[in-house]
Amino acid sequence: MVVGDIVSGIWGGATGYVSFQPAVGVEIIITGCAGGTGTYVGHTDGALTSHAINTNTNGVDTINMKLGITNSIYLRLLGTTTGASFSGIQIK
Repeated sequence: MVVGDIVSGIWGGATGYVSFQPAVGVEIIITGCAGGTGTYVGHTDGALTSHAINTNTNGVDTINMKLGITNSIYLRLLGTTTGASFSGIQIK
């Protein structure tokens, strides 16, 4: 992959927490996530987690954001009612 490429992922069903960790030296801006009611989106380093978004309100399906991730601090998602998904763009 190269700078400017679109990055995305989707997991089917209420799969619990899932992570997306880019390769070493790659930086990505996550621009959107989805997952239905009870979607949690945030950073993790594999041990610690910080949720930037917590959608415990009915009717929230898509989250627009700017969330930077790297190989050491990467994306963690939880979709409790539907599968979690994300989309972003590679910046480095």
